[in-house]
Amino acid sequence: MLFGNDGASSSPISAPDRLSDYVKYGNADVFADNDNGREIAGRREDWDRRSSERLAAAHDGAGAFVQSYTDQEAENTFMLEVARAPVPSPPYVPYSDPKDLGMERPTEELREFDEVSCLIRNDPSQSYVTTCLRTDDDLTVQVSHVSGDLLQDAPAVADLVDAAWQELA
Repeated sequence: MLFGNDGASSSPISAPDRLSDYVKYGNADVFADNDNGREIAGRREDWDRRSSERLAAAHDGAGAFVQSYTDQEAENTFMLEVARAPVPSPPYVPYSDPKDLGMERPTEELREFDEVSCLIRNDPSQSYVTTCLRTDDDLTVQVSHVSGDLLQDAPAVADLVDAAWQELA
């Protein structure tokens, strides 16, 4: 293995075809007979490829990928970002005082689900996941860009991180 300055490994890594109940974005049934949907899926595939290149470069050439996933109806989507490199843990979350803001919780907070750290954004009317990740000296698995009902289910997003971790570690 080749190692970069930050402990990253350039060994290749590939996205699983499925992650729990989710498939790679372009493989969703909803796109099968839909020209516009296939075009959007193709564009997303290109963006994932380009994002993978950027993620690898950000980790000094580490083996990395970015893969968008969705349920079969494309109602819940997320981006899985994986690199053979560590990141700081727990992740940084800016301070805010909920009392000063008249809120029950700070605007941003860190919630832990076993070995997964989730960054949660709290608005007066709702809380939603911005990103969840798990990292060690050799691997970082992160889920971000969550949409649909999944957006408000931090434990479910943390479970996706763990499922990817189990498959890739």
